[in-house]
Amino acid sequence: MERKINDEVQNRMSSFIPDLNKFFEGLEKQQEKKLIELFSEVGISASVKTDKHSLPYQGEVVFKALCESDINHMYQRNRIFRPILLNMLELNVSKIRFYLHYETFCGDKYKDKHIPIFFNMGFKYSFRYYIH
Repeated sequence: MERKINDEVQNRMSSFIPDLNKFFEGLEKQQEKKLIELFSEVGISASVKTDKHSLPYQGEVVFKALCESDINHMYQRNRIFRPILLNMLELNVSKIRFYLHYETFCGDKYKDKHIPIFFNMGFKYSFRYYIH
C-alpha cells in the first residue's frame, strides 16, 4: 500500500524530517511494539503481521493530529493510543492482528494566505485490525 505524503507538507517539513516515508516506517514499527506491550497489559493478545499491508483488516481507527507550535506533540503515543485502546476495549477484543499506517494531509483553510502556516496540515494515523 502506497503512503500518501502531501507535497506541501513534505516541502515544509523537509528541513527537519528529510524523508517522511522513512520516518513514518520507523515510527510505525516503534509504536507497534509499544502498542503490543500496552495491549498485553490489558489482557489483549496482539501481533503484527510480517507483511503488514497484506492483512485483510476488518476495522480501522483513524486519528488526525494537526501540526502545532510544539511539533513533537503530534508524535506523543498517548494521543495516538488512547482512541485505539478505547475502541478495542469497547469491542471487548481478546485477540487481534493489526498494523499502523501513517500519512500526511493538508487542508485548504489557509491556501490564500501568503505566509507559510503549519496549522492546517498534519499526520493521519490509521490503526487497522483484524479480530481473531
